[in-house]
Amino acid sequence: NAVAHQSIDQLLGKQRDMTLDESSYGEAPMVRLADQILMMAARERATDIHIEPDELVVRVRIRVDGTIRQLTVIPNGLKLGLCAVFKIKCGMDITERRQPQDGRMSFQIAQRRVDVRASSLPTVYGENIVLRLLDKGAVALNLDALQFSHRDRQIVESAMDSSYGMVLVAGPTGSGKTTTLYSALGRVNALERSVFTLEDPVEYELPLIRQTQLNEYRR
Repeated sequence: NAVAHQSIDQLLGKQRDMTLDESSYGEAPMVRLADQILMMAARERATDIHIEPDELVVRVRIRVDGTIRQLTVIPNGLKLGLCAVFKIKCGMDITERRQPQDGRMSFQIAQRRVDVRASSLPTVYGENIVLRLLDKGAVALNLDALQFSHRDRQIVESAMDSSYGMVLVAGPTGSGKTTTLYSALGRVNALERSVFTLEDPVEYELPLIRQTQLNEYRR
């Protein structure tokens, strides 16, 4: 975390009332801090980044193998700037702080693209931001990598080979629901079948499969 703390020290030397707009944010040191958080989380193979404002500090925590642990702590004075950077990167409205928002972005690391799904939620101490990292290069989307027992593997393969039926996958965050479903789709012979998916959101792009992003219905 030495690199991140170095950027924090540089930022503390700036005025606390720094403003950030879409035309100038690319030059701000706060952007380098946000990028370092993303890179460190990706190198740790984290699935989620949690930007959590508290009364005195902002905690940055990551989820690795289903367990959340602290990555770094940021002074409270940098909260608004850091949240604004992530919201701009993810296409959110930085002027809206009282309503939940969703957004997306992507970044490159080690010759591979990492897609990010973001959500913000207002709390009493400021906006809580969760970034879901979708690193296809770090995830093997096939049934072999899931280490099913022989019996369970046969059940899944039989279900995916069937011409009709339903498969339900349930579990808490980070338990592998998305990986299981995409791996099961890889079992389907898309050359001989016409395969469509309805997803919210589309997390990984699969060859030969028509994937549709569901949009929230608004009256």
